[in-house]
Amino acid sequence: MKTNGILSRLFRNTSLLALLLISGELIAQPDYDFSNYVQESGTGNAAAPEKGDVYRYLNTRPGVDALVEVTDFQGGVTLNTFDASSTGFVEAFQPFINCPAHSKGYVEFKITFVAAGTSNPIVMGEVPVTPIDVDGYPYSGGMLYEYDELDLGPGAYVSYNTTGYEIQIGQYGDWFTGENIGGITYQNIDTMAQQAMFTVINSGISTLTLRVGADNQSDQNVVRYRSDYFKKFIFSSGLLPAYADGLVSFKGVKKGNDVAMNWELTNLKQYRSIVVERSNNGGAFEAITEQTPSYNNTGRSMGNYTDHPTLKGTVLYRLKMVSNEGMALYSNILMFKMSGQTGDFKVFPTVVNDVTTLQLHSAAKQNIVVRMTDYNGRTVLSKQYTAQNGDNSISIDGMGRLARGNYIISVYADNEVHSQKMIKL
Repeated sequence: MKTNGILSRLFRNTSLLALLLISGELIAQPDYDFSNYVQESGTGNAAAPEKGDVYRYLNTRPGVDALVEVTDFQGGVTLNTFDASSTGFVEAFQPFINCPAHSKGYVEFKITFVAAGTSNPIVMGEVPVTPIDVDGYPYSGGMLYEYDELDLGPGAYVSYNTTGYEIQIGQYGDWFTGENIGGITYQNIDTMAQQAMFTVINSGISTLTLRVGADNQSDQNVVRYRSDYFKKFIFSSGLLPAYADGLVSFKGVKKGNDVAMNWELTNLKQYRSIVVERSNNGGAFEAITEQTPSYNNTGRSMGNYTDHPTLKGTVLYRLKMVSNEGMALYSNILMFKMSGQTGDFKVFPTVVNDVTTLQLHSAAKQNIVVRMTDYNGRTVLSKQYTAQNGDNSISIDGMGRLARGNYIISVYADNEVHSQKMIKL
């Protein structure tokens, strides 16, 4: 289920190459290996790590060890297990973190690459780190959103899915951050859901710092499994040629309590199966049907499916398209509000200069979050309100500073996600 990253880079800057050769050993680019570690120092242990603990990963690269130090705890978030090295990817550092209810924080790690068996730093030619499965989950009383932060060295660059909308990407100072905003859970730790991952690539460094954290808005204390994969990936981009993934369109319409979907493919990329997946209220996607595409003499394939969900609230659909080589790509996501949901939702007007009004029926007093995102998935406005039991009319302002264009306004309430398109004049 994993995709292969590209672990090579052309050094066009000869001065940088010379600096690397002078300051340390220039390492070739086999895979990193974070599967075998021993505790170097500290008062805690791998099952109950403490700040200041240092662990040595043996033979992370040929002739290279990695020293990983637990350097900080913030917002009440702590380590449950230092690294689940027996599961997941050998190329990944995979801590479990404790996330207290109603808290936002992170655990910080300092990673130093050293000559094997020593503490002598070694400069690495390239260090790519890809946080994967940066997702969320609707626990009792509210949502949990995971996030990762990595420090940026000289010449660092970033890659991520510019067509997705599930991670808010940003930078402050020397830190680059990716925070989940979609609240959708992807089962298992894998590299299939590129909309829930991003890559930061540093060059010519011996030390880097990374943070794994969560914004837990729920009433539950939970443990989350995190994964930072030491490979880089090629992500989808809005600059890709039309139909580069073979998908021409994926559309749907709600008829009563049924959802009728149809899709069209081109043989520019052929698939051995098309799986329709469904999610309710931001939970994990599950397969509901699978079809084998058949291409006509014009190179097109048409498919359709009608679902009869016995669900309430917000229902999401997507296509999982499995290629002949076994690789999976995902379509755009369709969103429908089904009958029987606990609250009615409306935003009016949807063409605005600065202010609009949210109308929401709530079955109980609760905190809600209103977010506006652009079509690249970046959050441009986020506000928190208190909805009272009954019908609420809430004024949403602050849109006057936004650029003209199309946006999505989403309301996170009562473990449901309501979304609507908006136009800023």
